[in-house]
Amino acid sequence: MKVVLLILSILAFIGGFFVIFMAESSIHEIEALVLFVVSAILFSGYTIVSAINLLSSKIEKSLSPK
Repeated sequence: MKVVLLILSILAFIGGFFVIFMAESSIHEIEALVLFVVSAILFSGYTIVSAINLLSSKIEKSLSPK
């Protein structure tokens, strides 16, 4: 799940750059900005999933018998 979110985030970011450099009108610039926002949302999802995985592994370690 983490890898998919990270890959999609990177692809959306790169796509935003391609669109903004090839923009011919303001609608293309808006499309690029939307892609940047989508990239930020996907990256936020990636960091949330990573944090949850880290916390769950720490909880499992603390609850396991020694």
